[in-house]
Amino acid sequence: MIVAQPKPRARIYGVDLFRCVAILGVVILHTNPGAEVHPNLWQRIREISSFAVPYFLSASFFLAIQTEKPFDFFKRIKRVLLPYLFWSILYCLFHLFIYVYTGNYETFLEKYISDPFGIFFLGAASFHLWFLPLLLTGNVLISTGNIYLRKASNRVLLLGFIGSSLLYYTIQVTNNSFNLGSSNAFQTLLSQYSLKGNYDQFLRLGSVYLSWAIQCLPYIYFSTLLSRWYRRGYFHSVNAVNFFLFWVFFFAVYGLSNIIIGEGLAEIAKGCITLVAAILISPKISKNILMLNLSSSTYGIYFIHWMVTTLFYFIGNRLFFDPSKTPEIFELILSSVFILCLSWLATLLLSKIKLFRIVALGSK
Repeated sequence: MIVAQPKPRARIYGVDLFRCVAILGVVILHTNPGAEVHPNLWQRIREISSFAVPYFLSASFFLAIQTEKPFDFFKRIKRVLLPYLFWSILYCLFHLFIYVYTGNYETFLEKYISDPFGIFFLGAASFHLWFLPLLLTGNVLISTGNIYLRKASNRVLLLGFIGSSLLYYTIQVTNNSFNLGSSNAFQTLLSQYSLKGNYDQFLRLGSVYLSWAIQCLPYIYFSTLLSRWYRRGYFHSVNAVNFFLFWVFFFAVYGLSNIIIGEGLAEIAKGCITLVAAILISPKISKNILMLNLSSSTYGIYFIHWMVTTLFYFIGNRLFFDPSKTPEIFELILSSVFILCLSWLATLLLSKIKLFRIVALGSK
């Protein structure tokens, strides 16, 4: 039986569906910030939701490589860089307001004014903004290695995927990967150095972006392979048995990967296997306006949701919630969905303003 080749530019609805799930996962990970105790089931839900950032990385790189259009480096950099600068400044002002209102002005000075380098180059203005320079690093790698990726054999790409995955795992287990709290990387390796002044900051910048490059490489290699397989129609000729076996493998990865292969490799495995799942179910998904709208809004939701989350609990803990009590599962789920919907609504309303779309979302 001859299977028709998929149109290269046809929309892959499974990617949109999993984007919607992933952005909910991001909100779940950040719901009830600062709480030391959560119900055990909620901890498990948070573990499952940890696929979100790896999936966004793998999906972004896959779509960048998959398109038939030439890779527009400056357009993609603009889409990342402008929003990064805008939201970094906005979150600095937002946190200033929160700290001043609560009488913690000195804490703001300690966390923000003392580290302008981290704020402008390493995503330290708000802890979720580190994803933007990480994404920027991946786009630079794709742009500079575009010819190599297109000409490399499948064997070379597979070896690159395995090698870079092991390298990322190594820097994780040796405490050399990016540390979100301090915005540093390769701390173990560089602990013997005691450089001062600007040299310290340049060393910090280089080490962090090197760790991000290592983190991006497995997804880039895998996305390149996946793009080739998709173009050849492999995902349109999967029989029922293989489809079933894939989902058995999918849930096994989610259930056992942290235990069997460790956190670093499990992170890569979840991001890659979720992207495969998204592509695999695409032929079975029909066009849905609501799904596509949420999917296209995920970029803005990602930026806005932490502001909404902070205000939600800032007000809620004073009027409705008891911060000293462990919240119920239903309360946490309802809060997550409510925060997602508020962030979505804010994104839709603000997107009607052209200037906001340009500087905050990097689009026209």
